[in-house]
Amino acid sequence: MRHLPGHLPVEEREVLILSKFYGLARDEVASIMGASVEVVDALMRHAVADLRRVLTAGSMRVQAA
Repeated sequence: MRHLPGHLPVEEREVLILSKFYGLARDEVASIMGASVEVVDALMRHAVADLRRVLTAGSMRVQAA
């Protein structure tokens, strides 16, 4: 699981790490990144969708083996 954020674009990775690993609120993440809360929300949605795709592809490879 630790390698998964490496599959994300830098801004998505930053939002994910700040919010999930450091426990910062959306407005705190937005302030650190110099972005709006709406941008942080969009980046988080993209990050979760990208991780879901990576995990789904990985589970399909395991099932096929």
